[in-house]
Formats: sequence, C-alpha cells, structure tokens
Amino acid sequence: MAKTINSIDRTATVANVVDAIRNKIILQEYPAGQKLTELALSAEYKISRGSVRTALQVMENEGLIATLPNGRKLVVGITEKFVTDLYETRGMLECEAARLILAQERVDYTGLAEIVNLFNELESSPDEVIIASRSTHNERFHRILLEMSRNRPLLQCWNTLEPLITAFTNFNSQVLGAKTHKNFYINTHDKILEMLIAKDPAVIEYLSYHTKVAARNDTLQGLRRMGCL
Repeated sequence: MAKTINSIDRTATVANVVDAIRNKIILQEYPAGQKLTELALSAEYKISRGSVRTALQVMENEGLIATLPNGRKLVVGITEKFVTDLYETRGMLECEAARLILAQERVDYTGLAEIVNLFNELESSPDEVIIASRSTHNERFHRILLEMSRNRPLLQCWNTLEPLITAFTNFNSQVLGAKTHKNFYINTHDKILEMLIAKDPAVIEYLSYHTKVAARNDTLQGLRRMGCL
C-alpha cells in the first residue's frame, strides 16, 4: 500500500510542476531561449531531479521545450504561428471526431447535453463563478466529443494537446469576462449539440470555425493583453 501511495504522490507532484512550468513559459517568466536545468528546477520546486526530468519531457512533447545536442533543455516559447498551428490541429481532430459521430447509427448524447445544461446553469451565477467554472465545462465538452468518436488513436492525439489547450482556455476565460458567457459558451456548445443530434453535416464546418478561428483568436487576444506576444 505504501508503494502505491508514494507513486500517486509523485505523479501529483510531477503534474503540479508541469502546470507551473507550462504557465511560466506561456507568461514568459521562462522566456524563449532560456535554458532549464534539472538541478535548478529541482531546487526551485523542491522535488527530485527524476521528477523534473519527467516534467521536462512532457513539456518537450507539447512543443514548449527543445533538447539541444548537448542534452540541455531550451525554452522554445509561444509564438503566433505556434498558437495558430495548435488550434488548426485541434480543429482537425475535433472535425474528424464529429464526422465519425455522424456516421454512427446509435449515439448517446447524454454527456454533451449535461455539459450544455451546466453552461446554462452558470448564466445566473456570480461573475467569479462563471469565469472559474466555464473553462472546466468547456474542457469536458470537447473531451466527451473526442471520446464519442470511438477512435482511440484520435483520442491519444487529443490527450497530447489537451493540457496546453486547457491552459489557453483558462486564459481566454479571464480575457472574455463573464458578460460574453451566454453568446460565446452557451450558444456555441448548444448549437454543436443540436447539429450533431440532427445529423447535420454542417456541424463540421461550424466546429471548424469554433476551434480553428474563434478559439484561436481569443487565445491570441489574451496573450497580447498579457504582453506575451
């Protein structure tokens, strides 16, 4: 039992450090070109070098860190092209998921419907509750969409992109403010659900705009406001 607990604790620690490093790279607290060493990060976050190594590997998989020929880690940073490419790839995955869902004879839309209801319930909530909760609901909605495709490799690709997309979505939520909640979150996700249920192939084009254009523009706007681009 002790071994299991230690394993869980280590995983949680690595996840926390990954989130911290990712956010610092996005906010340019670790600017592009900065070298990151296991020794320095181990001291900063008070975890083992092995845990730091794991965290840095995750960051490299997300495209935020590169390994130099000498083995050192270098912050690649966030650029407008990187953000555009990220959302373009996200859109490809979600549009393919929608196409696969449309091709299925029997589909359970309960999960998506529950998230849409949660979005609607937030409308009468205080601003701080809306801002804090809607990005979580948004993340869950799009994950369920990928799960409904029943395509495991597609979901594996999504798993790689999801943490970075979630980080950006959190920033977007802060930038948008609570007043845009109904128009941007409720209407958009309700429309996606309605079109899927109706087997309307136009949902692919609608979803493409939502993921590749609207979400990307919100992220770029948020990063510019924070002086990160």
